[in-house]
Amino acid sequence: MTLLLWILAALALPLVIAALWFTGVFVKELFSPSPPGPDATALAAERLGLLPAERQDTEHAAPPPAAWSAALTAARSGDWAPAAELLRADGRDRERRSTLTAELGTLAAEEDGWLLAWEAARPDDPDAAVVRAQSTVRLAWDLRGARQARYTSREQFEGFGRMLSAAREEIARAAELNPEDPTPYVVEIWVALGLGCSHAEMDELWERITSRDPYHYGAHYAALQYWCAK
Repeated sequence: MTLLLWILAALALPLVIAALWFTGVFVKELFSPSPPGPDATALAAERLGLLPAERQDTEHAAPPPAAWSAALTAARSGDWAPAAELLRADGRDRERRSTLTAELGTLAAEEDGWLLAWEAARPDDPDAAVVRAQSTVRLAWDLRGARQARYTSREQFEGFGRMLSAAREEIARAAELNPEDPTPYVVEIWVALGLGCSHAEMDELWERITSRDPYHYGAHYAALQYWCAK
């Protein structure tokens, strides 16, 4: 009988320890202070030197140059001249040129009145042409949406394909107007991705880019979207 009691006590000991541990956790949580509210959290972040959420820029890795912000603001009000001057000045800095083209193309996809005025004033301006190509590609992807294919409608896919096909013609024109510029071909990577172009076509496009700028960051980023397994 004594042996049986010892065996039962040994078996019960882990359960007693577990019960005591859970009881301690419950009591600690019961009497611990409530977590800080949003205001207290924001104040703590501010004391650490962090910006509050409303002042954070989640679209850029660093603040855009002041001249870029001014040009985008001017374009929104219909004045294309500052943007045209910036692209002209950044012509040899291909990274800056591609990044600024993307910013302007995004804006034109939302409202392109200022770009239409630019194109009317300078019909053969390669800078206006590459912004137009970028804006069409951006508009195409906006039409498709970011959801998986099974959640995307037939109408979305049809509009997506039409816009990307139109963008190809605009890219070819931009490249013809400025043969040394890799930016039109960087934009075309997103067309290749959207239309499901073959690896042979992508290899040819990649050669056009790297022969002009072998270390172009934006090109490598876009190409990874094509080559990485999905």
